Amino acid sequence: MTELMTLEEVAAYLRVTRKTIYRLLKQGKIPATKVSHQWRFEKARIDEWLHQNSVGAKASIRGCSHQLSAYYSEREMNSQQEEWWQHVTR
Repeated sequence: MTELMTLEEVAAYLRVTRKTIYRLLKQGKIPATKVSHQWRFEKARIDEWLHQNSVGAKASIRGCSHQLSAYYSEREMNSQQEEWWQHVTR
């Protein structure tokens, strides 16, 4: 069975204010469902959302790998251009 939390419960769970939850809702950044004019939050979806939006070592490593691959792609491209230029100017 799906565990649903109220706005107050999710605010307490995330250790933020109700105002922060309302701001996240307004921005469409937090998964929620409105039931009879009241917000409800599935605990499993909140946990998944936290995991996807976490910042830390894993996020830093992911960012570095993209930067490294772009760097090496650029170096390879420069190397290929150099080889082509040397071939053309012979």
